[in-house]
Amino acid sequence: GINATRKNNVTIKNCVVSNFTQGIYFSATNNSLVQNNTAYDNTLYGIWLQTASSANLITGNSAFKNVQNGVYLSFSNNNSIADNFVYNNTQAGINLVSSSNNAISDNSAYNNTFGLRFSGSNNNLITDNSAYDNRYGINLASSSNNTIKNSFTYANVQHGIWLSSSNNNTIVNNTSYNNTMEGIYLDLTNNSRIIINLVFNNRYDAYIWRSNNATISNNTASRSAKGIYLSLSNNSLISNNIAYTNTDQGIAIGGLNTNNTVSNNTVYNSSNTGIEVSGATNALVENNKAHNNNGQGI
Repeated sequence: GINATRKNNVTIKNCVVSNFTQGIYFSATNNSLVQNNTAYDNTLYGIWLQTASSANLITGNSAFKNVQNGVYLSFSNNNSIADNFVYNNTQAGINLVSSSNNAISDNSAYNNTFGLRFSGSNNNLITDNSAYDNRYGINLASSSNNTIKNSFTYANVQHGIWLSSSNNNTIVNNTSYNNTMEGIYLDLTNNSRIIINLVFNNRYDAYIWRSNNATISNNTASRSAKGIYLSLSNNSLISNNIAYTNTDQGIAIGGLNTNNTVSNNTVYNSSNTGIEVSGATNALVENNKAHNNNGQGI
Protein backbone atom coordinates (compact mmCIF):
# COMPACT_ATOMS: atom_id res chain seq x y z
CA GLY A 1 0.00 0.00 0.00
CA ILE A 2 2.24 2.78 1.37
CA ASN A 3 5.92 1.93 1.88
CA ALA A 4 8.51 4.03 3.73
CA THR A 5 11.91 2.31 3.99
CA ARG A 6 14.93 4.02 5.58
CA LYS A 7 13.15 7.35 5.70
CA ASN A 8 12.80 10.10 8.33
CA ASN A 9 10.17 12.71 9.10
CA VAL A 10 7.44 11.15 6.95
CA THR A 11 3.76 12.07 7.44
CA ILE A 12 1.01 9.70 6.28
CA LYS A 13 -2.37 11.23 6.98
CA ASN A 14 -6.03 10.83 6.01
CA CYS A 15 -5.48 7.88 3.68
CA VAL A 16 -7.64 4.82 3.04
CA VAL A 17 -5.56 1.73 2.29
CA SER A 18 -7.06 -1.67 1.55
CA ASN A 19 -6.52 -4.91 -0.37
CA PHE A 20 -2.71 -4.85 -0.17
CA THR A 21 -0.31 -7.13 1.72
CA GLN A 22 0.43 -4.37 4.25
CA GLY A 23 -1.63 -1.24 4.30
CA ILE A 24 1.09 1.07 5.67
CA TYR A 25 4.65 -0.25 6.01
CA PHE A 26 7.70 1.27 7.72
CA SER A 27 11.15 -0.31 7.76
CA ALA A 28 14.01 1.51 9.50
CA THR A 29 11.91 4.66 9.37
CA ASN A 30 12.06 7.18 12.20
CA ASN A 31 10.49 10.35 13.58
CA SER A 32 7.38 9.95 11.44
CA LEU A 33 3.62 10.38 11.83
CA VAL A 34 0.82 7.99 10.81
CA GLN A 35 -2.45 9.76 11.59
CA ASN A 36 -6.15 9.42 10.84
CA ASN A 37 -5.76 6.65 8.28
CA THR A 38 -8.04 3.69 7.62
CA ALA A 39 -6.33 0.36 6.86
CA TYR A 40 -8.56 -2.64 6.21
CA ASP A 41 -8.88 -5.89 4.27
CA ASN A 42 -5.10 -6.28 3.88
CA THR A 43 -3.72 -9.80 3.67
CA LEU A 44 -1.15 -9.32 6.46
CA TYR A 45 -1.23 -6.12 8.53
CA GLY A 46 -3.04 -2.84 8.54
CA ILE A 47 -0.02 -0.86 9.81
CA TRP A 48 3.43 -2.47 10.19
CA LEU A 49 6.54 -0.96 11.74
CA GLN A 50 9.52 -3.24 11.18
CA THR A 51 13.25 -3.45 11.87
CA ALA A 52 14.55 -0.50 13.85
CA SER A 53 11.70 1.91 13.22
CA SER A 54 11.67 4.31 16.16
CA ALA A 55 10.28 7.60 17.48
CA ASN A 56 7.15 7.27 15.36
CA LEU A 57 3.62 8.28 16.36
CA ILE A 58 0.73 6.07 15.23
CA THR A 59 -2.46 7.90 16.22
CA GLY A 60 -6.10 8.24 15.35
CA ASN A 61 -6.13 5.36 12.87
CA SER A 62 -8.68 2.61 12.27
CA ALA A 63 -7.30 -0.83 11.39
CA PHE A 64 -9.84 -3.59 10.84
CA LYS A 65 -10.55 -6.80 8.95
CA ASN A 66 -6.87 -7.43 8.28
CA VAL A 67 -5.94 -11.09 7.96
CA GLN A 68 -3.31 -10.92 10.71
CA ASN A 69 -2.86 -7.79 12.85
CA GLY A 70 -4.34 -4.34 12.86
CA VAL A 71 -1.15 -2.60 14.08
CA TYR A 72 2.08 -4.62 14.21
CA LEU A 73 5.50 -3.65 15.57
CA SER A 74 8.47 -5.97 15.14
CA PHE A 75 11.97 -5.13 16.36
CA SER A 76 10.94 -1.49 16.75
CA ASN A 77 11.46 0.60 19.89
CA ASN A 78 10.51 3.96 21.34
CA ASN A 79 7.29 4.46 19.39
CA SER A 80 3.89 5.73 20.50
CA ILE A 81 0.64 4.02 19.50
CA ALA A 82 -2.28 6.11 20.73
CA ASP A 83 -5.99 6.66 20.17
CA ASN A 84 -6.45 3.99 17.50
CA PHE A 85 -9.43 1.71 16.85
CA VAL A 86 -8.36 -1.85 16.02
CA TYR A 87 -11.05 -4.44 15.49
CA ASN A 88 -12.16 -7.52 13.56
CA ASN A 89 -8.56 -8.54 12.82
CA THR A 90 -7.90 -12.27 12.67
CA GLN A 91 -4.97 -12.26 15.10
CA ALA A 92 -4.31 -9.17 17.24
CA GLY A 93 -5.61 -5.66 17.25
CA ILE A 94 -2.16 -4.41 18.32
CA ASN A 95 0.78 -6.84 18.33
CA LEU A 96 4.35 -6.11 19.48
CA VAL A 97 7.10 -8.66 18.88
CA SER A 98 10.62 -8.00 20.20
CA SER A 99 9.74 -4.33 20.57
CA SER A 100 10.57 -2.37 23.71
CA ASN A 101 10.20 1.04 25.33
CA ASN A 102 7.01 1.82 23.45
CA ALA A 103 3.96 3.69 24.78
CA ILE A 104 0.61 2.07 23.97
CA SER A 105 -2.23 4.28 25.18
CA ASP A 106 -5.90 5.10 24.74
CA ASN A 107 -6.56 2.45 22.10
CA SER A 108 -9.78 0.49 21.64
CA ALA A 109 -9.32 -3.15 20.63
CA TYR A 110 -12.29 -5.44 20.05
CA ASN A 111 -13.39 -8.52 18.12
CA ASN A 112 -9.82 -9.74 17.60
CA THR A 113 -8.20 -12.95 18.84
CA PHE A 114 -5.95 -10.80 21.05
CA GLY A 115 -6.89 -7.24 21.82
CA LEU A 116 -3.29 -6.25 22.64
CA ARG A 117 -0.45 -8.76 22.53
CA PHE A 118 3.22 -8.42 23.52
CA SER A 119 5.76 -11.16 22.82
CA GLY A 120 9.41 -10.84 23.78
CA SER A 121 8.78 -7.14 24.39
CA ASN A 122 10.06 -5.29 27.44
CA ASN A 123 9.74 -1.95 29.21
CA ASN A 124 6.54 -0.93 27.47
CA LEU A 125 3.98 1.37 29.06
CA ILE A 126 0.45 0.12 28.35
CA THR A 127 -2.07 2.66 29.65
CA ASP A 128 -5.70 3.67 29.32
CA ASN A 129 -6.59 1.05 26.72
CA SER A 130 -9.90 -0.78 26.30
CA ALA A 131 -9.82 -4.43 25.21
CA TYR A 132 -13.18 -6.14 24.96
CA ASP A 133 -15.06 -8.80 23.01
CA ASN A 134 -11.76 -10.45 22.04
CA ARG A 135 -10.69 -13.98 22.83
CA TYR A 136 -7.98 -12.49 25.10
CA GLY A 137 -7.93 -8.89 26.23
CA ILE A 138 -4.27 -7.99 26.97
CA ASN A 139 -1.56 -10.67 26.78
CA LEU A 140 2.13 -10.55 27.72
CA ALA A 141 4.20 -13.57 26.67
CA SER A 142 7.89 -13.79 27.56
CA SER A 143 7.85 -10.06 28.19
CA SER A 144 9.33 -8.28 31.22
CA ASN A 145 9.30 -4.95 33.02
CA ASN A 146 6.08 -3.74 31.41
CA THR A 147 3.33 -1.75 33.09
CA ILE A 148 -0.38 -2.30 32.38
CA LYS A 149 -2.24 0.62 33.88
CA ASN A 150 -5.66 2.32 33.89
CA SER A 151 -7.08 -0.07 31.30
CA PHE A 152 -10.46 -1.75 30.87
CA THR A 153 -10.65 -5.42 29.85
CA TYR A 154 -14.11 -6.93 29.71
CA ALA A 155 -16.38 -9.40 27.94
CA ASN A 156 -13.44 -11.38 26.55
CA VAL A 157 -13.95 -15.08 25.82
CA GLN A 158 -10.91 -16.14 27.88
CA HIS A 159 -8.88 -13.81 30.13
CA GLY A 160 -9.03 -10.08 30.58
CA ILE A 161 -5.30 -9.70 31.36
CA TRP A 162 -3.03 -12.73 30.83
CA LEU A 163 0.69 -12.94 31.59
CA SER A 164 2.63 -16.06 30.64
CA SER A 165 6.36 -16.62 31.25
CA SER A 166 6.70 -12.89 31.88
CA ASN A 167 8.57 -11.46 34.86
CA ASN A 168 8.80 -8.17 36.75
CA ASN A 169 5.61 -6.65 35.37
CA THR A 170 3.17 -4.30 37.09
CA ILE A 171 -0.62 -4.46 36.73
CA VAL A 172 -2.07 -1.39 38.40
CA ASN A 173 -5.41 0.39 38.59
CA ASN A 174 -7.15 -1.64 35.88
CA THR A 175 -10.79 -2.72 35.70
CA SER A 176 -11.38 -6.28 34.47
CA TYR A 177 -14.86 -7.77 34.46
CA ASN A 178 -17.36 -10.04 32.71
CA ASN A 179 -14.60 -12.19 31.20
CA THR A 180 -15.52 -15.85 30.76
CA MET A 181 -12.34 -17.08 32.45
CA GLU A 182 -10.05 -14.93 34.63
CA GLY A 183 -10.00 -11.20 35.08
CA ILE A 184 -6.23 -11.32 35.73
CA TYR A 185 -4.30 -14.56 35.08
CA LEU A 186 -0.60 -15.26 35.70
CA ASP A 187 1.09 -18.48 34.55
CA LEU A 188 4.81 -19.19 35.05
CA THR A 189 5.25 -15.51 35.79
CA ASN A 190 7.42 -14.22 38.65
CA ASN A 191 7.93 -10.98 40.56
CA SER A 192 4.61 -9.46 39.51
CA ARG A 193 2.85 -6.57 41.21
CA ILE A 194 -0.95 -6.66 41.03
CA ILE A 195 -2.16 -3.57 42.83
CA ILE A 196 -5.26 -1.35 43.09
CA ASN A 197 -7.29 -3.23 40.47
CA LEU A 198 -11.07 -3.59 40.38
CA VAL A 199 -11.94 -7.12 39.24
CA PHE A 200 -15.41 -8.65 39.24
CA ASN A 201 -17.81 -11.12 37.66
CA ASN A 202 -15.17 -13.39 36.11
CA ARG A 203 -14.59 -17.11 36.73
CA TYR A 204 -11.71 -16.22 39.07
CA ASP A 205 -10.97 -12.55 39.52
CA ALA A 206 -7.19 -12.97 39.98
CA TYR A 207 -5.62 -16.40 39.42
CA ILE A 208 -1.90 -16.80 40.11
CA TRP A 209 -0.73 -20.25 38.96
CA ARG A 210 2.83 -21.62 39.06
CA SER A 211 4.09 -18.09 39.69
CA ASN A 212 6.33 -16.90 42.51
CA ASN A 213 7.13 -13.70 44.39
CA ALA A 214 3.88 -11.94 43.51
CA THR A 215 2.54 -8.95 45.38
CA ILE A 216 -1.27 -8.77 45.27
CA SER A 217 -2.37 -5.72 47.21
CA ASN A 218 -5.18 -3.21 47.51
CA ASN A 219 -7.39 -4.90 44.93
CA THR A 220 -11.17 -5.33 45.06
CA ALA A 221 -12.40 -8.74 43.86
CA SER A 222 -16.07 -9.67 43.84
CA ARG A 223 -18.91 -11.67 42.30
CA SER A 224 -16.75 -14.49 40.93
CA ALA A 225 -16.18 -18.11 42.00
CA LYS A 226 -12.91 -17.17 43.71
CA GLY A 227 -11.83 -13.61 44.32
CA ILE A 228 -8.07 -14.17 44.58
CA TYR A 229 -6.65 -17.65 43.98
CA LEU A 230 -2.99 -18.64 44.38
CA SER A 231 -2.04 -22.18 43.31
CA LEU A 232 1.36 -23.91 43.15
CA SER A 233 2.95 -20.54 43.87
CA ASN A 234 5.48 -19.49 46.50
CA ASN A 235 6.86 -16.49 48.37
CA SER A 236 3.93 -14.23 47.60
CA LEU A 237 2.09 -11.54 49.53
CA ILE A 238 -1.70 -11.10 49.47
CA SER A 239 -2.48 -7.99 51.50
CA ASN A 240 -4.98 -5.20 51.98
CA ASN A 241 -7.46 -6.58 49.47
CA ILE A 242 -11.25 -6.57 49.68
CA ALA A 243 -13.01 -9.72 48.43
CA TYR A 244 -16.76 -10.10 48.72
CA THR A 245 -19.80 -11.93 47.35
CA ASN A 246 -17.79 -14.69 45.69
CA THR A 247 -19.51 -18.04 45.20
CA ASP A 248 -16.60 -20.15 46.53
CA GLN A 249 -13.79 -18.48 48.50
CA GLY A 250 -12.91 -14.82 48.73
CA ILE A 251 -9.18 -15.65 48.97
CA ALA A 252 -7.78 -19.15 48.43
CA ILE A 253 -4.31 -20.68 48.40
CA GLY A 254 -4.06 -24.26 47.12
CA GLY A 255 -1.71 -26.84 45.68
CA LEU A 256 1.75 -27.30 47.17
CA ASN A 257 2.96 -23.87 48.19
CA THR A 258 5.47 -22.32 50.58
CA ASN A 259 6.17 -19.03 52.33
CA ASN A 260 3.01 -17.15 51.34
CA THR A 261 1.54 -14.38 53.48
CA VAL A 262 -2.14 -13.38 53.69
CA SER A 263 -2.53 -10.24 55.77
CA ASN A 264 -4.81 -7.29 56.38
CA ASN A 265 -7.49 -8.41 53.94
CA THR A 266 -11.25 -7.99 54.33
CA VAL A 267 -13.38 -10.88 53.08
CA TYR A 268 -17.14 -11.16 53.41
CA ASN A 269 -20.33 -12.63 51.94
CA SER A 270 -18.56 -15.64 50.41
CA SER A 271 -20.85 -18.57 49.68
CA ASN A 272 -18.14 -20.90 51.04
CA THR A 273 -15.08 -20.01 53.12
CA GLY A 274 -13.80 -16.48 53.42
CA ILE A 275 -10.06 -17.32 53.40
CA GLU A 276 -8.87 -20.88 52.73
CA VAL A 277 -5.24 -22.07 52.83
CA SER A 278 -4.36 -25.68 51.97
CA GLY A 279 -1.23 -27.60 50.98
CA ALA A 280 0.85 -24.88 52.59
CA THR A 281 4.25 -24.83 54.26
CA ASN A 282 5.25 -21.77 56.30
CA ALA A 283 2.10 -19.82 55.52
CA LEU A 284 1.40 -16.69 57.53
CA VAL A 285 -2.24 -15.60 57.88
CA GLU A 286 -2.67 -12.55 60.08
CA ASN A 287 -4.76 -9.46 60.75
CA ASN A 288 -7.53 -10.36 58.31
CA LYS A 289 -11.21 -9.60 58.70
CA ALA A 290 -13.64 -12.32 57.59
CA HIS A 291 -17.36 -12.00 58.26
CA ASN A 292 -20.76 -13.05 56.93
CA ASN A 293 -19.31 -15.99 54.98
CA ASN A 294 -21.49 -19.09 54.69
CA GLY A 295 -18.62 -21.44 55.62
CA GLN A 296 -15.73 -20.69 57.92
CA GLY A 297 -14.32 -17.21 58.08
CA ILE A 298 -10.75 -18.58 57.86
